[in-house]
Amino acid sequence: MAQLVGSFAYEAARQIQLSGQPIVRATPRHKLTMRQLECVVLIARGKTDWEIAKILGVQEQTVSDHVDAARTRCGVSRRTELVVHALYNGDITFYDILK
Repeated sequence: MAQLVGSFAYEAARQIQLSGQPIVRATPRHKLTMRQLECVVLIARGKTDWEIAKILGVQEQTVSDHVDAARTRCGVSRRTELVVHALYNGDITFYDILK
């Protein structure tokens, strides 16, 4: 329970921080498409490309292409790094993942 409360408190603090002054980032922020964000959220929920394809109603290769494009945009090589990057930049939130 404490971990859940902590994650919501962290997310609330991030939202407050992101709503204030612009944050200087070491790396430029690359916007992901809506479909890429959907894939990242589902990855964060532990879904495989096959499962994501079934949920979104597309081919598994299409999901793989979206994930690869998102990883390239964010400059990361692993799916886990992609999720962390999207969380850090505020593209997705813990709430998105826990829904």
